[in-house]
Amino acid sequence: MLKVLLLVISVFTSSSTLAQWSKIEESSEAYVYIDRTSIRKEGNLRKVWELQDLKERDKVGGELSRRLRIEYDCKQERSRILSITSHTEQMAKGKVIEKLDEPGKWEDIAPSSISSSFLKFVCAK
Repeated sequence: MLKVLLLVISVFTSSSTLAQWSKIEESSEAYVYIDRTSIRKEGNLRKVWELQDLKERDKVGGELSRRLRIEYDCKQERSRILSITSHTEQMAKGKVIEKLDEPGKWEDIAPSSISSSFLKFVCAK
């Protein structure tokens, strides 16, 4: 039983390691990735894991990366954050500083924004 429990824990704690992160965008503050294998389609909706790898440690929270579960509405061109964790190291490694699991409000996606690039990418799947 202990071996099974350890296996389950290792699978959940290494999910960032197993993810296949593909860089989609780069801003002056961060490299932004999507895990292509995590895209889930439900009608016009897509759920996907995203990773923001910060170029400098955040001065307020101290994080170097953020891992987000995002839901996109392909038809209405909007998105919302389903969950987010902030990490002390890049690529969602190190200590988890903050964790939020409450879905946020739907936000319209502006044309020519980073979110617009993500929307096009995940909705093409």
